[in-house]
Amino acid sequence: MLDAWNDHPVVRETLAEASDALGQDLGALIREGTKETLALTTHTQPVMLVAGIAAFRVWMAETGTLPAVVAGHSLGEYSALVAAGVLSLASAAPLVRFRAQAMQDAVPVGTGAMAAIMGMPADQVIDGCAEALRTFGGDTLEVVEAVNFNDPLQTFSVPQIPVINNIDVTVETSADRIRAALYRQAFGPVRWVECVQAIKSRGVTTLVEAGPGRVLAGLVKRIDPELTGLPLFDPATLADVQKAVV
Repeated sequence: MLDAWNDHPVVRETLAEASDALGQDLGALIREGTKETLALTTHTQPVMLVAGIAAFRVWMAETGTLPAVVAGHSLGEYSALVAAGVLSLASAAPLVRFRAQAMQDAVPVGTGAMAAIMGMPADQVIDGCAEALRTFGGDTLEVVEAVNFNDPLQTFSVPQIPVINNIDVTVETSADRIRAALYRQAFGPVRWVECVQAIKSRGVTTLVEAGPGRVLAGLVKRIDPELTGLPLFDPATLADVQKAVV
């Protein structure tokens, strides 16, 4: 998936950052994993996140040109939020894996659940768990426990680039509203046609799909013939985008 970059240092650094956050060598998974292994949602989604961010970071390293606005289709919204500086890659990678795990291996009703809580002070999380446990009564065998305090700064920051979200087709700047939109996105429709139209309304005429593939770039003309869609996933496509927009 990333071999075409010929071991670009930015790609290496991006893979290392995500691998450290997940406790798994994603580079080895991409190079050596079987199709069946890579097809597992818990592997596919983090790898797609990393591939998209690697392409974006190579673009920034080579050109220094920030996009006017970013958006992502479903999972890609997490990549857009990382690109915009709302989330660090180290925070987004575990969050995406958690999202994937929830999709791949839902917990049977009545046997428990897990939630990722972002941006709330640890003492409030602990107090909330204790309060929830009290609702079961004194003789309960249930456990409500706060675990994995991963990062004191694991929040949603103010976007450095406008991000058009999937669920409302709006640009949010409040961390709470961004968080709520991501939550609703998990079970709501992806309004991609409207997202592209919203991007056009900001005066953008060229849309670049960062990451493996060219499906979204190909959809651009079908959504609006006045727009141009270009993929960015290897040195050749990077050169094409540079000619078009820089």
